[in-house]
Amino acid sequence: MTQLPWWRWCMVLTFALATTFIQMDAQAQDDTLVVTGQSITNSLASGESAVWRLPARDGAMFSFIVEQVNGDLDPILSIEDTNGNVLISNDDYSSDTLDAAIEGFTVPRNGTYIVRISAYGDTSGDYRLTALPGYAAISLHEEFNEDRDWQLITSSEGDDAQVNLADSQLHIEVEGIQQTARVTATNLETPDHFFAQLMVNNVSGRNGWQVGMTYRQRGNNSYYIYLVDHRGYWRAAVVEDGEERVLSDWNPHPAIVAGTTSFELSIFVKDDRHEFLYDGQLIGDVRDDTLLEGGRIGFVADTVNALGSRTSILLDDLIVTVPMVNGTQAIPVQQLVVTSSGNMVRELERRNVIPAGGAQTLSLEETSARFTNAGVSRYAVASNVTFSNVVVGATIDWPFTERLNGCGLVVRDAGDEDTYVVGFIDSNGGVALSQREGDAFTETVFRDDIDLPTNSSYHILLIAIDDEVRLFVEGEYVGSIESINAEGGIGQAVINYDPGDTTCQFDNLWVWSW
Repeated sequence: MTQLPWWRWCMVLTFALATTFIQMDAQAQDDTLVVTGQSITNSLASGESAVWRLPARDGAMFSFIVEQVNGDLDPILSIEDTNGNVLISNDDYSSDTLDAAIEGFTVPRNGTYIVRISAYGDTSGDYRLTALPGYAAISLHEEFNEDRDWQLITSSEGDDAQVNLADSQLHIEVEGIQQTARVTATNLETPDHFFAQLMVNNVSGRNGWQVGMTYRQRGNNSYYIYLVDHRGYWRAAVVEDGEERVLSDWNPHPAIVAGTTSFELSIFVKDDRHEFLYDGQLIGDVRDDTLLEGGRIGFVADTVNALGSRTSILLDDLIVTVPMVNGTQAIPVQQLVVTSSGNMVRELERRNVIPAGGAQTLSLEETSARFTNAGVSRYAVASNVTFSNVVVGATIDWPFTERLNGCGLVVRDAGDEDTYVVGFIDSNGGVALSQREGDAFTETVFRDDIDLPTNSSYHILLIAIDDEVRLFVEGEYVGSIESINAEGGIGQAVINYDPGDTTCQFDNLWVWSW
């Protein structure tokens, strides 16, 4: 399908929700809930900021766009935790706009977060804040207010299932013992990589019920399926040419409260990675590459294995989002949320920094390295193991002295050939990413404009993909260089600009490779 430019989708969403905007505009802009799928228009004077509350659950995925409507406003967008710590922020998401955007924010833990919009410098004017589930561009928005050529597929012949549209809701009903009703339509095509959120307004059943979504459907007999049931369990499977294979059988999850009849179901799909969410909380994931292409999305109602069973569901809204592009280029990732290794890998995959797939190959809770001479000393981690595509993260600290020294991580290390890439932080607050070849550093990115606390611990992340190595410090993107080696070892680095005793502490060092 043809994807409209992101700004046209924002206009479509804005016009579709105009009544909601007026209501939101009438409310105070401080301490107000931000609702995904809606846009909010308001004003900022010079030096002001607006605060919106975002209750969210672990693993949820959101995107936010702040557009200048009029005036000379240059908006700054940030997301903070309840203690006021900035987790992630953005000023201009590309070089040709003043608008701000945060795409694919992955919630690190349950809580209420703060979405803050500030005016840069002495700028002022009106802005529009759009909040979306998943990514920042809408690929499909089905509100069930227009009649479609709904396709109803049942598990047996007869009049035991029906589908109809009324009051902007899709009603699916099925009766019998272990009967299935699947519904889709020709306009419900999705790409291979997307985030989808479905609102289940009500579900009822005699003897129990099962309800869910199908996706990547090709024809009528090949698709993935995600289900939840009345007991508070969930299930995932793949059907290929009519043959079902279970990917994750019925599992309980505390987020799925037994007997709840109104909820949101969401799926995130990229390559062979499938993530399942319930009311915005991540409840499970699987990896499977049976069906990798895009296809239709659909809805499922199942009855249980009991005489006289019936399941009835009302569906209210479906939104499918995809990564936003500026022209033909993806929005660059300038900042990451510093959290656990699992959450950081999830964010890197969701935000397309790394491909889906791979595994955590190493985790070290606490190590240290010491060096007394001038120069760079490397200490191998996972000796005699080489990595091509890899992410290495750690929290580092060391006692600051008047001497200039530093600590860092190494990738693509060729060992005795003395060819490697090192990313490090020095005691003056400078950060650098350098390619070493023999006795010289042949390419270096150095920055001293990142606001780092002094005499503290720092999170450092090196990402080696193909011929490129990227460095993030405290979640902020530092830069990238081209790597000479296609693979190599990984390790820790201690840097002394002059002879002296330097000991670097490395906590929670982890390695993800693919």
